[in-house]
Amino acid sequence: MKEIALLREFLRAALEAHLRPFEPALKKVEYLKFIGADRCPECGEEADFRHYVRQELTDGSFLEQYHCPHCGLKLYFPRDVLQ
Repeated sequence: MKEIALLREFLRAALEAHLRPFEPALKKVEYLKFIGADRCPECGEEADFRHYVRQELTDGSFLEQYHCPHCGLKLYFPRDVLQ
């Protein structure tokens, strides 16, 4: 479960760094890569944030999913409500 939580954090950070490339976001992505959070838990290949989808729902929560292009693994992350 820890690998999936780290992968989710990496995907969020990579998307943030892609949309707004500023120093803290880029450093966070580099750190998560260093600890191995950028790997698919199923096949071990590098995760690609372009296959990560995050949608905001009407109740304020987010629906997040990731599809690994290498092994076909589909991950659906739990919904989070912003406080």
